Amino acid sequence: MTTPDPSDPRAAEDDLLLEIVHDLRALLRRSLTPAQLLQRSATGLDPKDREYLLHIVESNREMDGFLGRLSDFANAGRSRAERPVSLEAALRIAVLRFPAVQLDLAHAPKEALDRIVSPQIAGVFAELIDNALKFSGGGEVTIRVELPCAVKIYDSGCGIDDSQIEKIFLPLTKLHSRDAYPGFGLGLAIARRIAVAAGCSVTLSSGPAGGTIASIIFDETT
Repeated sequence: MTTPDPSDPRAAEDDLLLEIVHDLRALLRRSLTPAQLLQRSATGLDPKDREYLLHIVESNREMDGFLGRLSDFANAGRSRAERPVSLEAALRIAVLRFPAVQLDLAHAPKEALDRIVSPQIAGVFAELIDNALKFSGGGEVTIRVELPCAVKIYDSGCGIDDSQIEKIFLPLTKLHSRDAYPGFGLGLAIARRIAVAAGCSVTLSSGPAGGTIASIIFDETT
């Protein structure tokens, strides 16, 4: 369970956003559920009508996915009653969602791996790995742990213009069409909100040989 920080001026806005998302999802279910039932039972529908019905169901599911990501954004960075974990544990938790990503920590600095962090950091890693995989299009994604304490995620995608780096962290910002790269433009905004609340920073930079590097840097005082 997450709890809002009363000292955070965004808390009231986030609470309002969560209420809106809840109500919109309730309304969405009123159309999605009957459409799904009709889709399963209407064996005599004309092929064109079936196509229209499929479009309704898929559009509703997509909208529900978008609302889910808005909820993730509103909850990002809220305090939770969770036990701290090591940086290594947070990384291993994050990659569980991505079977295609191999996490090799054999040569990672033990001092960095043993650092105690908020378990929410796993969410930062997961968002950035997901983003790297999306833009790599099946290419290689590499995770490295460096001293004094940083995690860097390298992708083999199209890269990013330096002038767009801060812009891309704004909610609902996309530099490419959804036809080119799926998503709602919230992953990086979620990652940064969680990171700031947990005492670290997140930034992007162009890789020396192409692609993008996502860097999560931990404050030495935390």
